[in-house]
Amino acid sequence: MAKNLTLKTLTLALILVLASGLSVFAKEKPEITRHDVQYLDRKISVTVQWQSPNPVVFVRISAGQDQRDIKVDEYDNRRNQDGYSGEVSISLNVDPRLYQDSIPYVIQIEDDIRQKSEVLTGKVKVFTPKEKDDDWGKERLTGPAPAGQPGQQGDIIDKLIGVMERHDTPPTVDKINVALMGGGNVTFSTKAIDDKGLRELTFKVFEANATPAGDQTLTGLGKIWQGTSKTFTLASGTYKVVAQAVDTAGNTSPERSETFTITGGAQPQQAGGLIVSITPQNAITAGGQWRVDGGAWKNSGDNATGLAAGQHTVDFKDITGWTRPAAQTLTIQANQTTTASGAYVEIAQLPQVGTLSVTITPAEAVFASAQWNVDGGAWMNSGDNATNLTGGQHTVNFKDITGWTKPASQTVTIQVNQTTTISGAYTKTSGFLSVAILPQAAIDAGGQWRADNGTWMKSGDNVTLSEGTHTVEFKDAASWVKPAVQTVTIKAGQTSSVSGAYGRLYTIDKDFDEGQMVGVEHQTVKDQLQLSKTSTTLPFIWVPNSNEGTISKVDSRTGAELGRYRTGPGTNGSPSRTTVDLKGNCWVGNRATGTAVKVGLDENGQCVDRNGNGKIDTSTGSQPLAWGDDECVLFEVLLSVGKENTYVPGAYKGPYDSAPGPRGVAIDANNNVWLGTYGTHRFYYVDGSSGRIMKTLDVTSANHGSYGAVVDSAGILWSADIGNRNVLKLNPATGAHNVIRLGHMAYGIGLDKNNHLFVAGWTDNKLSRINTSTGQIEWTKAGESGCRGVAVTNDGDVWVANSFSNTVTRFSNNGDKKASIPGMNHPTGVAVDADGKVWVVNNGDNYIKRIDPATNKIDLSKAVGGSHYGYSDMTGIVARSSTTKLGTWTVLFDSKTDAVKWGSVSWNGPEAQGAVIKVRVRSSNDQKTWSVWEDAVKGSDLKATTGGRYLQAEVTLQVMSGEISPVLNDITVKVKQN
Repeated sequence: MAKNLTLKTLTLALILVLASGLSVFAKEKPEITRHDVQYLDRKISVTVQWQSPNPVVFVRISAGQDQRDIKVDEYDNRRNQDGYSGEVSISLNVDPRLYQDSIPYVIQIEDDIRQKSEVLTGKVKVFTPKEKDDDWGKERLTGPAPAGQPGQQGDIIDKLIGVMERHDTPPTVDKINVALMGGGNVTFSTKAIDDKGLRELTFKVFEANATPAGDQTLTGLGKIWQGTSKTFTLASGTYKVVAQAVDTAGNTSPERSETFTITGGAQPQQAGGLIVSITPQNAITAGGQWRVDGGAWKNSGDNATGLAAGQHTVDFKDITGWTRPAAQTLTIQANQTTTASGAYVEIAQLPQVGTLSVTITPAEAVFASAQWNVDGGAWMNSGDNATNLTGGQHTVNFKDITGWTKPASQTVTIQVNQTTTISGAYTKTSGFLSVAILPQAAIDAGGQWRADNGTWMKSGDNVTLSEGTHTVEFKDAASWVKPAVQTVTIKAGQTSSVSGAYGRLYTIDKDFDEGQMVGVEHQTVKDQLQLSKTSTTLPFIWVPNSNEGTISKVDSRTGAELGRYRTGPGTNGSPSRTTVDLKGNCWVGNRATGTAVKVGLDENGQCVDRNGNGKIDTSTGSQPLAWGDDECVLFEVLLSVGKENTYVPGAYKGPYDSAPGPRGVAIDANNNVWLGTYGTHRFYYVDGSSGRIMKTLDVTSANHGSYGAVVDSAGILWSADIGNRNVLKLNPATGAHNVIRLGHMAYGIGLDKNNHLFVAGWTDNKLSRINTSTGQIEWTKAGESGCRGVAVTNDGDVWVANSFSNTVTRFSNNGDKKASIPGMNHPTGVAVDADGKVWVVNNGDNYIKRIDPATNKIDLSKAVGGSHYGYSDMTGIVARSSTTKLGTWTVLFDSKTDAVKWGSVSWNGPEAQGAVIKVRVRSSNDQKTWSVWEDAVKGSDLKATTGGRYLQAEVTLQVMSGEISPVLNDITVKVKQN
């Protein structure tokens, strides 16, 4: 019998080492780097080591019927260059009779942000205890009698045991390291080793007078234990800590001790005692014991002293043939001894019942909350025991969990006083996921997707996924904004489809260079757009062909005539004063018919498909279309007093009236137009978008007939009166006006960017400068013969067309004559183009000429239409640079996806007070037929823009007041997801 008991102490250890260099640890999840699992005397000892980017807070271990969640102390996480490493050890109770040759176990760890390691599973082999009087094979293990027993034949086992006992060595304990943590808190760390296995390691703390101050007993430690004790909280004083280990054979190590001092410690703890009585006596005789808070085992009636006031846990020792009492939670009162009792029940006296244990596989299903119940009772975890089941048949059911197919219900027969074991295997269910990426241009730029941090996949690829919820993310691509992360639910056997739409991002110089910049630049500050310091405009000049009743649109860089447009039903309208608005459209006054007409810039999408044939019917050269047929001729505004109205060209049949004689045409900062009449002394304020007359101001009281007009940066309207030799200053907000008398004729009129108004005196051959802020005449200088049209270049120089001397004079801003350029034929007007060159229109012939300010010479002459009587803002540079400060950036985005649905446009950039950023868009499938322009609302879905492969976006930066330019940092164009 003694030999059998000795055999029971032999240990079979299974050590699984999962080692790898720290450089390959997971970047995101904690990882189990090593674990040691051993079986010994109805217990499994488990040691777990880890490496984690974040501190580990839980270690979950399930073995046999026992499952533990171990809370890891923060001091057990040791900081290293790759995060945190640590180790814990625990002992779990098992009954080897429930298993044939091995016991399964599951290990998983969790960090402080709830990230879990991969599930680690395995089995540890066990020795099934030898039945009583089982002497099979004994005769094969006999040999000569042991020493000291002559004449007897001994067992070889006795010899082996004798050798083992002679060579057995006690455990060793390394030096104790004392860690003082402040506030009276202290921990102790050491290392204990034994060749057979450590049964327990005890730390005991004593005051200077040898009074016990606390203790801790650690059990189930394996052959090597290295770690840290619990935290002891002590009052100020000097203490001694003693550590001693005991191995599985009962050998005791030499004591290790260290003396230390606590300063600023905790207040003396209020303590009490606990006495636990065990019944019946037979259970005590059989080895029944108790312990408090996992400490040393104590006998019935022993007194555990020095327990801190508060709650403590009492549990009871397993003994063969008895069912131990349940663990109890007791409250210890200070300076009192609490009593409790526990009653063991002999197994022979139990009712005729049995136990059922169900193991669920695989481990992933266990951690996905797979459970079982018996006869529809409470749900239980894998490895749990259902006790007190009556002998006979019972039904085991399994719980539904997402992503898994549960096992079928099983009928099991329970044997009295036995534990029946069964298992149930879950199987994963799966479905499919397909993700489409939009638009094609994003795919070409490298847009991809992946599920659950898996492999990057292309648009339209399929992946097999388990049933349940999964995360889809998208790959970064240069100059694109990737879609947001999506959550998708996969159903078994089905294909789920989702889509992700990338947004085209324009934010660096390379992106902005894809568009056309007019009056904006990214040189002053890189990777953003701001207004240019240099005056500029669109590359067109609009020239009146006064004797033909038409106007011509001319490319200011090549001189090519791009279109010719009728301004009325006949040729007698005498169009003059062609003035260009902020979007490149041209307003012109017909002096002989009392009307004003607006012609749209087709190159900027300003024309309207009135007949619905899918294209813009318009002139593309020197041949005009019939009146009313050209879809770029947008409005005819009738200005006859009492008959004022706006018509679609061709709709009004007459009669026309020459009395109004509109000659003052000026654009304001809102892109609306002021029309001043020479004969009826009125100013009409007209909506630039609809042509509707919004306001009429009668200046008859000033006897002012407008002959030319401009609007300054403060919004004040200035008008020249040739007959009354004065300039009118009109405040549109209030209607207040006054006249400034020049002392010479007032004909052509022009503005610079420094609050100066220049007025030419025609037959008086004078040029005057007025300060628009004060209304004062600053100087009057002599000019050449027949001073008419006036324009100002970016350097501040003033250019004047001289009809009688057939020249153009260049003055400094202070009125000093710098040059006189000949070669004209009765020139009437001058205008500055997008490149800063000066155009001159002749009324003596059909030529227009261009002067290069760098040489003061004519560098281009073109014959266009008839004679040209005009001297207003023919290129729009005054409106864009002096009336307001405005620039545009226009880009064409090719999605490479036909008929794609457009989502939103969003942009970022500071807008100082008085500065604005406006965005409008239009779409097309072929760049020929376009949707109407839609003003975009930042970040909101477009409403009127139809689907199409291309999207053209125009960004306008404008200073309405002040001097600070708005800035465009970036703009993003998005398509809609399917």
